[in-house]
Amino acid sequence: PAAAPTPTSILVQPSGWTIRVDLSVTADNQRVMYADKIAAGGDAFNFTKSVNGNTVLVTAAHSGRNTTTPRTFITGSQQNVGQATPVSAAATGGTAVSGDDVVAYMGGDQQTSGDQWSFTPPTDYTERQDATNATWSNLTLATRDNVGAGATGSLTFTITRNSGTGNTGWGAIVCAIAAAAGGGADVRNHIIQAYFAVNR
Repeated sequence: PAAAPTPTSILVQPSGWTIRVDLSVTADNQRVMYADKIAAGGDAFNFTKSVNGNTVLVTAAHSGRNTTTPRTFITGSQQNVGQATPVSAAATGGTAVSGDDVVAYMGGDQQTSGDQWSFTPPTDYTERQDATNATWSNLTLATRDNVGAGATGSLTFTITRNSGTGNTGWGAIVCAIAAAAGGGADVRNHIIQAYFAVNR
């Protein structure tokens, strides 16, 4: 099942993509969004936003996934009050099926321009991307592949301010991407997209 996106998204997705989660974090009015599609090969794409503001985009591709029912679960969670460094940010997890790839996106909602923040992934997760535009927006992706069946529990990131003086809120999206039936076959990729934008 997929969490219903809010109807007022500032992201216009290309053909074939669907927004699954759209979080409006109010610590400093930033957005964390997640969209996905089943890849067809040679999947160039452009996203359009309807507001000005800084943006960070992270994409990831997972092969050998179930293209009929690709998501075992997807969750969104957020902290709307700015917190002092270091921030312990517990993203809501879910119940995985054996063979799932679990992906966790965490975006900071920093309250001071130019602050630099970094992320430490949850235990047993591997950081795949840690991106910032050096002004307002930052985003990280952590994954754990081919998990066993059962509840993931909360996925706790540590968000650390490396320079500056401000606090940060955050938004997180966690998704379990189901394995292809029969396992192992490199079927069409399941492309995952995460988008973080300042809406000031």
